[in-house]
Amino acid sequence: MPGAALKILETISSHREFIEVFKRIGHDGGKGNFNDLRTNYAQLMFQRLFKSQQSVEAEAWLRNLYG
Repeated sequence: MPGAALKILETISSHREFIEVFKRIGHDGGKGNFNDLRTNYAQLMFQRLFKSQQSVEAEAWLRNLYG
């Protein structure tokens, strides 16, 4: 799953898109709020990607998004 999640995240190309995607994860098409963004980010990035074999790639993607 982490590899597939990273492939999807790599399609995000801007900070605004990043915010919108993480707000909407698990909302059946609805727009979430800041708590949803924070929870979704923590679950996906910290609990899945940064603890996986793709951690270096995940860090590089995030650095490039904001760099």
